[in-house]
Amino acid sequence: MQRLCGDFLLVLLSPDSQRPVVGGAAIKAGLAGAAIAAAVLDDRLVVDTDGRLRTAVPIAEVPDIWTEVLRRADGIKPKKAVARCGAGEDFADRGGRLRDATIANLLESGIIEDRTTRIIGIPIRRHAVLQPHTRDAILTRLSTALDGEPGAPQDDVLLLLLSAVGALRTLFPNRDQRALDARVTELRSAGVLADAVSQALRDLDTAVMAAVVATTVVIAGS
Repeated sequence: MQRLCGDFLLVLLSPDSQRPVVGGAAIKAGLAGAAIAAAVLDDRLVVDTDGRLRTAVPIAEVPDIWTEVLRRADGIKPKKAVARCGAGEDFADRGGRLRDATIANLLESGIIEDRTTRIIGIPIRRHAVLQPHTRDAILTRLSTALDGEPGAPQDDVLLLLLSAVGALRTLFPNRDQRALDARVTELRSAGVLADAVSQALRDLDTAVMAAVVATTVVIAGS
């Protein structure tokens, strides 16, 4: 779970501005989708015949956000799971906790460095990428997947999540945008694993997009 979330957040982090290229609501929804998708790909969550997610392994009694995601996703469909684990319905800011836990992992690994500053007491989050080759390697894998070459299912899922939060065109500005959209559409329709799992992953992609749009509408109307 941590690996896919880390890849998601790292590629979104601009080496120039030291800030993500998308807003906070998109990051939270995307991380919720990434955590659940990773659990499905790792067989920690399985898809039942009715399309609901079920825990497939004993959940450790560890009070962290990763085990909480497994507990809250158990027994519900992917769209609801994204909302419960980091987006719309989440009043405990689980999306923020996913973000903070992912940042902590990247900091501990020495991949990024905290450059947060304060303006009139308000923290302005910034993180410098200390290992640009790690970020570049992820982008290279994603570029290979965009070219249609076979790769890891995690890379296909990461592409869908980045597209769902509206970051794909920013990350690949030199690619033909129509070809980029066509490849994303192809990934959404083809699926990456067995039918039931592929449908669950597509539902996660759709749920993340819906969560981002819903949050944007709420902010615009407030």
